[in-house]
Amino acid sequence: MATLRERLAYQRKTSCSRSPEFNETVKALTRLDGWHHLHKGVSICIQKDTMQAQAVLDKLRLLYFSAHLDMELSSISDCVFFDLETTGLSGGAGTIAFLAALGRIENNSIVIRQYFLSDYPYESAFLQELCARLAEAKYLVTYNGRSYDYPLLRTRCIMNGLAPPPELPHIDLVYTARSLWRKHLPDCSLHTVEALILGIKRALDIPGHLIPGLWFNFLRTQDMAGLEAVFVHNADDIKSLAELFLFIGSALRDGRRLDTADRYGHARLLARIDPLAALHTLQEIEAINEKRTVRLLLWLYRRILPRQSYLQKRQELLYPQS
Repeated sequence: MATLRERLAYQRKTSCSRSPEFNETVKALTRLDGWHHLHKGVSICIQKDTMQAQAVLDKLRLLYFSAHLDMELSSISDCVFFDLETTGLSGGAGTIAFLAALGRIENNSIVIRQYFLSDYPYESAFLQELCARLAEAKYLVTYNGRSYDYPLLRTRCIMNGLAPPPELPHIDLVYTARSLWRKHLPDCSLHTVEALILGIKRALDIPGHLIPGLWFNFLRTQDMAGLEAVFVHNADDIKSLAELFLFIGSALRDGRRLDTADRYGHARLLARIDPLAALHTLQEIEAINEKRTVRLLLWLYRRILPRQSYLQKRQELLYPQS
């Protein structure tokens, strides 16, 4: 009797060979601008776009973005910007990624490589291609990728019997965005941040919750209608992610004031590198007696001031009436 592994291998083999729609899928994709066939069931599109911001960001301390990244970015080209489109928004073993985008900045342009999975049997080749491209990067930049995209990629690799994706220093900008704008924006989704902070207006965008249904419809009908909007959405996410990284990174590195940012959140990020700049930012807060502000002020004073001066400031902050 065949083992489970052998039966699954047979099913994959026969599924791949019994796909009369495959040639039609390839033809439909190649009719879309920039797409061409890479492997059976996997297609690629490479596009290049000019950045709005000046794409120069060297000597940036990554500690601004994460307390676990005590290193310096020597060149923005060392970063890969990564995003997935998946069959569900909650993750789980049944959720797969069918579209991935990887962006790298070259000179003042961003080069985006998108990979499209046309059916379940080809997932292994799709994942291998992604992991090979990720292995070429030094740093990974995502938006909520630490909690969703990268764990999902790792799970799918394991379930396909592949080595997990490379463990790269990971900059997840959603945490930085929340520190800076949580109190000033309706939410900190990438779409909201790009519109209200960066001033980026997408001409036409598809809501994220509709994306899984469009891929499932494609599997049933081989109709590419609707998927082109998903491809555009995915590429636009990468462009916005890169623009946001440049915007935040250059402001933190150069000590530039972020007028739209929450002063406390901005000071917390600065405090990891430059306590004096963090102190100046924190002193602009009107509600200086708020508990979290007082705690951060005391921590900064302790790092900056001599012991006697620190104790005096501590007394003034904790016991202002005495």
